[in-house]
Amino acid sequence: MIIILVEEGSDAFFVTPSSSCSSRRHQHQHRFVHPPNKGSPSFGRFKSSYKRVKADPPKDLMVMKPDDVAESLETILKEQRDNACEQAFIGSLDAWTVASNKAKKGDKENDRIVGYGKRMEGVLTLMEKNCANGTTIDAYATVIHHYVCGKESYAALRVLSRMENQLLVQEKQGSTTGGGELQNFKLRRIQYNRILQGLVSTSETNPLHLKTAFQLLMSMSLQEEFLHPPARFIEPFSPTNIKPDAKSFAMVLVAMLTQEGDVKDDELVTLIDQAKKLDQLNDFLLKKIE
Repeated sequence: MIIILVEEGSDAFFVTPSSSCSSRRHQHQHRFVHPPNKGSPSFGRFKSSYKRVKADPPKDLMVMKPDDVAESLETILKEQRDNACEQAFIGSLDAWTVASNKAKKGDKENDRIVGYGKRMEGVLTLMEKNCANGTTIDAYATVIHHYVCGKESYAALRVLSRMENQLLVQEKQGSTTGGGELQNFKLRRIQYNRILQGLVSTSETNPLHLKTAFQLLMSMSLQEEFLHPPARFIEPFSPTNIKPDAKSFAMVLVAMLTQEGDVKDDELVTLIDQAKKLDQLNDFLLKKIE
């Protein structure tokens, strides 16, 4: 099963297989516009979400508020619980994604995005409890994306921790549904870099975030367990076989070189040394830090 999260700015949408839990493999890419109507992609996505949870859409679906639709789908999902398949959880996540994308933007944009991220994380929790072998990187990625966009870097880091620990469980159990996700190094590294970017972007107002980014980058470089005191509420996790690329080093090094604060020279030297050992001290990185 292929489930792809596509993002544009703070917006996101899934590209998923057919709504059936078992059969057709052709993919549908749904986009959305405002306002919703029977011909709009967002209306189609909501109908698809109801199919995924194996429920008939309400007759007044066309005039329902996006939040009410997402709430309705999550309620159905909670009622199904043990009987819900992977597609049902994806349908609920996608409904909250559509609701987030269509929500009115305003002065409290970050709070809005984080609020939807919390609703998605709630669905993710249900998925872990009731469909653990079906959890995929993309399911976590949509929540990480929302938290980073809402400048809640530690919340995004918490979801990364959940993702890595869950993928390890799947690998050990030899899951046939979600198994193999741990070997998707490219997509996992994207999530790590997204977290690093989020931590760096909020480090000017919270210097501890830059220290956290440094520690996460070192955990990736040395393949050691990530356990950082300022992020003590986050369950320890290991970046299994995920080593940083030049972009990873560039984001943290540039922030350390340009921001005022308690940045030690030996930390800069350590990162540059690690980049060299991992063969990432290339023209791209050198140009970024020159």
